[in-house]
Amino acid sequence: MRWIGIKEIEDLATISYGSFDKVLEAGLIVFYDSNSGINICSAQSFDPNCNRIESGSSDYYLIGGNLCLKFGNEIRKIDLTSCTSTVLCKTDRNNISLINQEYCRGSSSFTKPRRKINDIISIRNAEVIYSWEDNKALISWSAKYPIFFNKESEKLFAFDLSGDKVLWNIILDKGFAGVRYVQEVNDRELFIQRYLQFEEYNLLKIDVITGSIVWEAINTLNHYNYEASSCKLYGIGGKTFEVINAKTGEREIQQELSEDLHISSHLTYYYNGLLYFSGYQDKNIPVFGAVDVENGELVFTQEVEMPGEKSFRKGLDRPVVVGNRLYVRDSMKTLHVYERVEDSL
Repeated sequence: MRWIGIKEIEDLATISYGSFDKVLEAGLIVFYDSNSGINICSAQSFDPNCNRIESGSSDYYLIGGNLCLKFGNEIRKIDLTSCTSTVLCKTDRNNISLINQEYCRGSSSFTKPRRKINDIISIRNAEVIYSWEDNKALISWSAKYPIFFNKESEKLFAFDLSGDKVLWNIILDKGFAGVRYVQEVNDRELFIQRYLQFEEYNLLKIDVITGSIVWEAINTLNHYNYEASSCKLYGIGGKTFEVINAKTGEREIQQELSEDLHISSHLTYYYNGLLYFSGYQDKNIPVFGAVDVENGELVFTQEVEMPGEKSFRKGLDRPVVVGNRLYVRDSMKTLHVYERVEDSL
């Protein structure tokens, strides 16, 4: 398997990490340049699309097949045919974020005295259906219940908005800096990290209806890729590849890769039987590659050329694969687009 570079897009300053692959699947490349301008183009031809949309947005989402942009305290749905927008959700708070197709969240922070106010807002009728001012954080919305975590009480809990009551709670941990791995499995279950100490985690599978812990795997990575059809979790940390059976929590594979690689577990992406990754080879060569999830064998690695001296500080973001194309951004803010070429026998 070989990948041929077909395009480089410079000044790709920021993307929406959680939505970049989704908009690629919808046929678009969406990013912000160094001037905070929104750029929308075709993922196939790279031709601009709706680049006359006003500046000022700071994040984007793909919800129900629609591209939505965040502007201050409102989220607007974009019509890519007319390049016009309509307000999807709005708040009187200072900030807004999209939770799912039904709800958004408004929030305001104050320093004197120090406090934060949060609202959950119905997109359907613009009503505030729930507000809170304590330190709990909304970390997931599984089944019909929001899931909160409060690091002061160390509790993870589900909340019934209609009954205004806590359904269940479990002691999780004291919290930690960074992004906690949370993955919804289905309408009833989710995976969530339990932090033990620096770089030491367990992984829990929780029944969100009852709050029971289905299983707890010890000494796990801080990020996995869940694949629903196989019901497996795939991950790489350093140069160790592993597979966890998502039904039982049992490790089915844990083995070292065959080359001198260093890979951060969050820089991985599952697609069509392969776990793609970006990392370093021989400590300072930026590469992307893939592992066959069936046997844990390294399929390929490929270097990405960047100007200047090779350094561990000059690396790559998570690769994203859609169809026969691979997209990976380097630390110089250039997006590299590759196309797969199958070697002939």
